[in-house]
Amino acid sequence: MVYTDVDPEMRIGQEEIFGPVLSVIPFSDREEAISIANDVKYGLTGGVFSRDIRRALRLARDIDAGSV
Repeated sequence: MVYTDVDPEMRIGQEEIFGPVLSVIPFSDREEAISIANDVKYGLTGGVFSRDIRRALRLARDIDAGSV
């Protein structure tokens, strides 16, 4: 299931959901994306999708999660 336009303050945006679920949180720029990703109590997993592999790897390094 895919949930779109999730607000980072929503429960679904803060907690790990066990199941085939993707929460999509919109952002304006790189700094906001990192801030959203790192502003959770339990950063277990994350993902970065981009056409630019170098940009994706730089962003992934700035995300504080168990695995990205």
